[in-house]
Amino acid sequence: MKKWLQGLLVVIILWSGAIPCLGSEQIPVSTLSTGDKVYRQGTSLIVAFHAPRDVLSTSVINGGIRHDLKAVFNHDMKGAIGVTGANYPQYMQQVAGQLGLNPGKVTSMGTAASMENAVIQSESYQSLTVTAIATGGVEGNGGRVGDPASYFTPGKKPASYKAGTINIMLVIDADLPAGTMARALVTCTEAKTAALQELVAGSRFSTGLATGSGTDQTIVITNPGSPLYLEDAGKHAKLGELIGRTVKQAVKDTLLRQSGLSPQKQHSVLRRMNRFGVTEDSLYQQYQQEYGTVDKQHFLASLRQVDKEPALVTSTSLYVHLLDQNQWQLLSADELAKAGNDLLLLTAGKYQVLSPAVATGELAADVRAWSALVVKIVENQISQMHGSEALPPAVSPQDRQHSADQFTESMLTGINRSDYTSFSANFDQKMKSSLPESQFRLLSQSIKQKLGNYVSKELVTAEPKETFTIFTYKVKFEKEKAAVTVRTVLTQEDARILVAGFWMDAPM
Repeated sequence: MKKWLQGLLVVIILWSGAIPCLGSEQIPVSTLSTGDKVYRQGTSLIVAFHAPRDVLSTSVINGGIRHDLKAVFNHDMKGAIGVTGANYPQYMQQVAGQLGLNPGKVTSMGTAASMENAVIQSESYQSLTVTAIATGGVEGNGGRVGDPASYFTPGKKPASYKAGTINIMLVIDADLPAGTMARALVTCTEAKTAALQELVAGSRFSTGLATGSGTDQTIVITNPGSPLYLEDAGKHAKLGELIGRTVKQAVKDTLLRQSGLSPQKQHSVLRRMNRFGVTEDSLYQQYQQEYGTVDKQHFLASLRQVDKEPALVTSTSLYVHLLDQNQWQLLSADELAKAGNDLLLLTAGKYQVLSPAVATGELAADVRAWSALVVKIVENQISQMHGSEALPPAVSPQDRQHSADQFTESMLTGINRSDYTSFSANFDQKMKSSLPESQFRLLSQSIKQKLGNYVSKELVTAEPKETFTIFTYKVKFEKEKAAVTVRTVLTQEDARILVAGFWMDAPM
């Protein structure tokens, strides 16, 4: 017995030295509509109850539904030493004692976020007030529900404890039955996920969008002494609306304070592509593979300038959403490839470069295709900074053929969809003048009526001339048994390859 007490004393002494900056000063933060005080003490944020409260908590410390608690707190564990999944409950009980709270009468949450970055957001409707108190960060531990897990140890705790990253205390100044409290927890979780969705925060464990972190925690607090009794916390009820509004805003605001996560920060090519493994380093390596060595700082300076380009961020967002929809089985690989190539061509044209790769409908290849386009845009900018824009870059026969294949595909699929933008995306000015949208509509209708939709094509010949090249294809249409001859004429204007002619030898 004495040895056990001695061992316990040693553990308490070690934890006392490892508990980060508890402090004794209580700094008032807010008084809630329930009359409960919110204060900060050291690295903890405490809500102390001045009357009985019903509490539903996901915490391992006095978690579940409780009616006898005196307080709840959120604790910053960044300075904690030696805390594991096995001893985390004892550690948090020790923290409670150091805060002057009864360890058996509190529930708590651990986090790596600073309590100084906590956000309190309240909304009211008539006599109902809902308050969300949130801390969080999602940059290091964000995940999508269903991502591959890291452990399965029945009856055991994980070897290490990861402090929760998005912690929410939801205070509802109304009397709720237990089932409605559980529904409030669901609505609260949906609101947190909506906040992350609206920030397009990515998972660190898959290519998906984050729905939370792996260690998020929530405490729902209600007021059984309130005359206001509510039985619905779903989205159709006003209570559900207030939960959604307060939690979503609190989560967004605390992520901004903690890590700078914001719409402005996410307005970035790299941020949109990061969950697919695209980083500054990966793009630099791709640049070296395709264009040779360049000073890394020089490359990064150009990349960071391109990274925030509005047109490129917009196109990247659309491309990424195509990748997502393919992963969600909403678009087939063929549909992804066709739409992806349309975007590659349109964006390449916008920046006056050749699209160096094509989308195939396979995730890794399509991510690399977009990365190759970004790298090409950066390479073009670096070349211009060195004055090479004075001479149009040489275009190889392979580049011309690649462009001809892409441009012809874009024109034929444009006819299929009656989409003039896709059809004329790479026309030179003379082509646009000679074939305006009004004439295209008639041409498209006639082709589809007589030949049906375009199905496939095969390059037959490429005839280089002095100022242009003629590419001849045999093209298959739905209603025509024999292949139709299609010719695409390409010319070069400065750094751009453009369509200077297009015609079909077919019965019209």
